[in-house]
Amino acid sequence: MPRKAAPKKAAPKKPIKPLPNKAAEKTRKRKVVAAGIVAGKKSKVIGRELGCTDRTVRRIAAEKETQFLITRAIAPYTPELEALLPRVMDALGDALVAEKTDSADHFTRLRAIERHGELMELAQGKPKEETVHEMRLITAQAFFDLTGVDPFAQKD
Repeated sequence: MPRKAAPKKAAPKKPIKPLPNKAAEKTRKRKVVAAGIVAGKKSKVIGRELGCTDRTVRRIAAEKETQFLITRAIAPYTPELEALLPRVMDALGDALVAEKTDSADHFTRLRAIERHGELMELAQGKPKEETVHEMRLITAQAFFDLTGVDPFAQKD
């Protein structure tokens, strides 16, 4: 009995061919990096698309010109992001008093809150590198001052 052929794997995406003009190539890379960052892709994935290392992607992302492209791409959505802020704060308050018996997926909610914060920071022109490695700590009193929700209050 003949053996079945192994299923074919999808061919990996080939890196985009570089342009002959260095300035045009640099601009193209900036645009690809900016689009990837706005989409929330990791630098390793963006690097694979460009055919370069993730370190190169992080360097390009930190450049002022790339930050300008990112800010300009997110600018039309800034009012929508700001309008979501009350819902974000409600979800955060719910997650702080979450119990294991809740049916809500608090992990997904917290990830959405984190992504909202990243997009708001990118809209303000802050490099993504800072947003990933920066710790966002807040005291219970500061949280209460911001939201009016006491995280330690007993639910009835």
